[in-house]
Amino acid sequence: MTASTRHSARERILEQAFLLFLTRGFEATSMADIVHATGTSKGAVYHHFASKEELFKAALDRYFVDLVGTDRPVGRDAQGFEDAVRATAATMVDSLAEISSLGADLTAYYRFLFSAIDRHQPEVQAVLAGRLTALTQAAERNANHGEVHTSLDPATLAEMAITTIEGAALLAALEGPDRLDDLINRAVDQFLALVRASER
Repeated sequence: MTASTRHSARERILEQAFLLFLTRGFEATSMADIVHATGTSKGAVYHHFASKEELFKAALDRYFVDLVGTDRPVGRDAQGFEDAVRATAATMVDSLAEISSLGADLTAYYRFLFSAIDRHQPEVQAVLAGRLTALTQAAERNANHGEVHTSLDPATLAEMAITTIEGAALLAALEGPDRLDDLINRAVDQFLALVRASER
């Protein structure tokens, strides 16, 4: 078996487990369910993942940490605050579009994330804190270079940006994946217009 075959088998198992966690939840999903969904043997599943908990953690890493973490170049390389906000929004759109492309219901994805907070709170908090820090630093760079003259401090601006993006993403999840780009980017445009209007 080649490395690429092993990798694709692992990814297929991970994807099927993730979809089961979305539709049934962690507790109601058994390893037998995962074996059946992948169409592989029990040995093949256990070769890649020692337990259901390990599979859940791998799904969280693959479908949350890797998708929206601050290691993504689009967010890390953004210099100005507006660019950083738009990059964060683009990451959210791309991430949710990828989840949706698996045939997953986005509201189920949010349920998955909420359950992940109970099981893996430090990992989830680290991603959220990383995004907040990246936006705060971008706002600080703008303030230091005189590009943004607002009465709001950088941390508050960053928190408002995250709240705007997350709120629009949740609304898009409720309304359907075809509204992702429109709702999130429209909310970002309105937020940035308000920030510019607050400049003194």
